[in-house]
Amino acid sequence: MKTITLAYCSQNKDLADQITQDLSGASIAFEHTTEKEGFLAEKLRGKDGPLLLIITANLLKSEACMTGLLSLLQELVHQPRAIITVADGRAILPGESDYTPEPTLIDRMADALQYMNYWQNQHLAWIEKERTLTDIERKDAAALIQRIRNIANEIGEVLSILKDTMYFTLPQLQAGAYKLLFQQFDMLDKHGDFVQKISHKAMEGHTLAPPPPGPIAFSAVEDKPLTPAETQEPIQEQITAAETALSDEPVAEINKAEIQQTIKDAWLWLQNGQIERGLALFQLAVEEHPEHQNLRTEYLLALSRHARSPEAAEQQLGILHDSGLEEAKSYELMGEIAQSKGDYRFAKYCWDRLLQMAPGTPGIYRKLGLLTSEHLPDQQEASVLYLQKALEENPKDTLLQLKLEQMIQLENKQPEGLPQADPTPAPVEKAIQPEPETIPAAPTPQVKRLTVLITGATSGIGKATATLFAQKGHRLILTGRRQERLDAMAQQFREQYQSDILTLCFDVREAMAVQENLENLPKPWEVVDVLINNAGLAKGLAPIHEGSLLHWDTMIDTNLKGLLYVTRCIAPGMVQRRQGHIINIGSSAGKEVYPNGNVYCATKFGVDALTRAIRLDLHAYNIRVSQVSPGHVEETEFAVTRFDGDVERARIYNDFQPLTSPDVADAIYYMVSAPPHVNIQDIAMFGTQQASSTMIDRSGRKNKDVSI
Repeated sequence: MKTITLAYCSQNKDLADQITQDLSGASIAFEHTTEKEGFLAEKLRGKDGPLLLIITANLLKSEACMTGLLSLLQELVHQPRAIITVADGRAILPGESDYTPEPTLIDRMADALQYMNYWQNQHLAWIEKERTLTDIERKDAAALIQRIRNIANEIGEVLSILKDTMYFTLPQLQAGAYKLLFQQFDMLDKHGDFVQKISHKAMEGHTLAPPPPGPIAFSAVEDKPLTPAETQEPIQEQITAAETALSDEPVAEINKAEIQQTIKDAWLWLQNGQIERGLALFQLAVEEHPEHQNLRTEYLLALSRHARSPEAAEQQLGILHDSGLEEAKSYELMGEIAQSKGDYRFAKYCWDRLLQMAPGTPGIYRKLGLLTSEHLPDQQEASVLYLQKALEENPKDTLLQLKLEQMIQLENKQPEGLPQADPTPAPVEKAIQPEPETIPAAPTPQVKRLTVLITGATSGIGKATATLFAQKGHRLILTGRRQERLDAMAQQFREQYQSDILTLCFDVREAMAVQENLENLPKPWEVVDVLINNAGLAKGLAPIHEGSLLHWDTMIDTNLKGLLYVTRCIAPGMVQRRQGHIINIGSSAGKEVYPNGNVYCATKFGVDALTRAIRLDLHAYNIRVSQVSPGHVEETEFAVTRFDGDVERARIYNDFQPLTSPDVADAIYYMVSAPPHVNIQDIAMFGTQQASSTMIDRSGRKNKDVSI
């Protein structure tokens, strides 16, 4: 007798019992395995032989069933010993005692999102709950929270594997008297005897239980429906009746509210650094609803901001353009993608077309002026015209003034007798009306324009540093976990300082997200001159025997591993160019320890050691490596983060004047501005009233507005 492991969520024992009863005459023994008293995946990993795994909504929402399921599925998809079947779960509605069917839908991304959102919400809820727990309870909860976090990160891939795998619905499995199961487990020679037995039972009034509602497709076995000759009439009649009833069932149309929710969910993934998930959700939704204009437009915006493959993004833009996207917006975004892949002439063509269709598009002259002046040397005359028009719109744009002066000087130096470059196609010449007499004077002296990458740029020291470098006219790559803050900063810097900004939303703790973003930078942004490893935090303030494991993991993952992940992506380019500057934001906690600061101090001591080690590794490649080690700094979210949002506990600066985030930004800029032959190794900073990590004059704020 063959033994099959029947694995399922314990809430779905009725389904397992039904399968067992249906196959009671088939000389098959079933070993039931659930998540009770252990994790389901761990139990299954130690078993050999045939496996029938029932996936339900209950299983997808069970922590004990989902823990480790991803790695198990990755193994099972390559093994013929397993059958995966998807069946409806069961739920109790509020105010009722009886169970009601809960559909398990995973084929459409809009359906799958319910499980993604469920686990994201579970993780957030436990993070909130942890704040109310005692120290002992918090220790017990730490492992659970970590498991839930892992499930939240993995659920999308679990659903993707299920969707792409040859899974079967329960009606499909039951079709033809479970013929598929016999075939899959190499028992087809016994199927005829089984059919004969249940046929006799059917004649005696004991028919096989009819399959529950759900789509039936017989192609799962041999690419054609089962015929009456292949089975006995009573069973086939039941199957045919179910199929006929289902074929008349209307397919529900997704409504506008669901589309808007899909758009919101896709942007949520992107804002949380899950780029591939967000773009995949957009793509699936557009493929399913190509007629929805707003959906296409949102997808275009997501592609222009987040696509890691310019070629793929351009292909998608072409498809969407053909499907009816507003033509001017299509050319604007195609120009941005062409620029990102280094196809500057096509970018100019797209933006020239945009200029013809919508001359009032904000910033279009500036884009064309910078593009031609920096990348198209044969378009000098056109550059001058574009830059002049851009300066009419914003006369205080110092970068444009500098570029304009450079272009005019180049034109004046051109040898006589050489033909002048054709400035621009005729339609664009009509759109531009140059007024040479309004050319503003360029500032002097000229300062080298750097591309500066700042992690953790959305608050505190990172934000202050980004602001200072934007004021000085440098190009910025800003990273952080909060897309809305990155967008607001980018808009502010472009409006106030005419900055070139690239924003990247990801968490430095996620190695894959770091690689996806930083190893595929758009071509104009590939050369990073300065890397500022600013992302860092403190969590908790407790003695070592009471510390939270979750806090420890968060600090180690962010302060050390995050710094390493980012540096590993950026340093090779600096080595290849034999030029660059890496600045790590350390802390006075990396110089001296203090009570209850154990793990945070350890991570910052690690930053100090890494900085000195990186300096030794890279000095031979002409790369500068530095560190800033401040004490207390206000105008940051450091204390609020350390105390998990407890604003009252975070009021630690009221009775003395600490450093401010712009103070630290000034030190960073000083390091970068030093002559190329000067490497400032470390700047240790305290406010005047702070002499060490534990010695602070808390007699009131002093020296704030005193200048010498």
